[in-house]
Amino acid sequence: MDIPQNFLLAAQSLDDFDSWQKLVSLTENLPTKDDRYPVKISQGSPDTLKRLLFIVYENLLTNFPFCEQYWCNYASWKYKLGDTAQEVTEIYLKALKFLPKSLIIWKNYIHFTLDTSPSPETILDTLEQARINIGHHFYSNVIFDPYLDFLRSSGRSKEYHLLLRRIIELPLYHYCKYFQEFLRLLEKADIESIKYFISDEDLKTYFKGTSWGDLLSSDSLRDLKMRLKKQFTDVFIATQYQVYQIWPYERSLKKQFHQPGKLLSRGELNTWNSYLVYLEAATLRDKDQKSSIGKATLRTVYERCLIRTSDYTYFWLKCSNWRLNMNQLEEAKQVLLKGIYCTRDSGFRLRLRLIDLDILSGNLEDAVDLAVEGIQSSPNSLEMTIKLIEMENLKDPTNVLTLTELKLDEVKGSKYESQFDYLFREVLTYSQISVSKLESFFRKYTKSKKNSYQYLRALIDFYRCYDQNGKGYEEAMKMIEDSDEGIRERIKRFVSDDEGEYFEVAKVR
Repeated sequence: MDIPQNFLLAAQSLDDFDSWQKLVSLTENLPTKDDRYPVKISQGSPDTLKRLLFIVYENLLTNFPFCEQYWCNYASWKYKLGDTAQEVTEIYLKALKFLPKSLIIWKNYIHFTLDTSPSPETILDTLEQARINIGHHFYSNVIFDPYLDFLRSSGRSKEYHLLLRRIIELPLYHYCKYFQEFLRLLEKADIESIKYFISDEDLKTYFKGTSWGDLLSSDSLRDLKMRLKKQFTDVFIATQYQVYQIWPYERSLKKQFHQPGKLLSRGELNTWNSYLVYLEAATLRDKDQKSSIGKATLRTVYERCLIRTSDYTYFWLKCSNWRLNMNQLEEAKQVLLKGIYCTRDSGFRLRLRLIDLDILSGNLEDAVDLAVEGIQSSPNSLEMTIKLIEMENLKDPTNVLTLTELKLDEVKGSKYESQFDYLFREVLTYSQISVSKLESFFRKYTKSKKNSYQYLRALIDFYRCYDQNGKGYEEAMKMIEDSDEGIRERIKRFVSDDEGEYFEVAKVR
């Protein structure tokens, strides 16, 4: 079957997300004469059209992996068109491996598991994994509600109580309703269920003189409930305070999903940054249990932020720096690696940072591979070339000048020549290169009448430091005198007063 013409038209601008959306919309429907009455593709549709739909989704998610809802739509279509529940589960797991803190994907995955899995253990495992990964999300009620419903309907009373006990300490949007449910359970607790609220150790530590046998008395049980209610009310107040602190940030973040190619407002970017700064500071202040909750909340907000701001290298660098501050070098590198291959790191900021971390951790070969890969994608990047030369200096300093000359010869006569003349100044920073080799290096380009600003400035710097008899320095000054007036004026800005007088005399002559 031939691919319909309107499909081909939509596929012509694959860098444009709007074109991808149009292509998805077309492939989700059967081709009709005028497209006025679209009919959704179904399990009985031609295999060619079903394969085409899957190919479009797979390629879209390769190009735009942060589009959470499209992962869910893809999984939904696979199930509708005949794939097994296990095959669809693999799609969700693949999505969650890339976006482990995605509330949208976890929500859909949970509902899919509840609808399709006959195994209570599988459902429970999925719900618990969701709690571990996304339980500190401000809007995680979408996973806690089905989790609690499942525990209640399956008669897991102890687990129900313990989950609520965890939830009431988390700063969530719906924190009040969970605390009210927790108090309701406390009010109804009997001699058996009261053990879900207090352990043997806590009973001995905080309620001295009270034993489980004493609780057989209704008065003793009522007294314990009142004392527990007071303690848990203190927990509620602490949680309420945390919610009040973060609510101004959450309230300002109207959209929290990825929109490829859409510029975010300065206000939204500032809100994300301020939110992260606040949580980092709060985490440093907290101690003990509060600290672990704060760190998990911060980690979740960072992941949420990167989904929304994935086109902005600033936040990738910020997240990596935070990981470094936590002494998590490998995690910091993984953040950068993900940013490099999933976003447009056009200025190589993420790649250069990752190279530095690889060098720091002793992985010089990995760093070289990253630099070579960067140069292959952008051969005329001065920053990547300098980084490659830096690493060559670490491996074998004797090759630095050779590598530099090769690049200078490569760009000679091109529009990039003046840009790469900065390499003349760069080689002066490598102490392992002998003075005689540097002098020969500069002489080669002096003979070829090289007179760019970067070259002449490097030449002056070299002879300032290493010219013993002053002849080379005078020769360099004469070259500057014969250069363009613009170059003379630029060099004059950084020379000493005495050298500046030389230019004034030269002008009079």
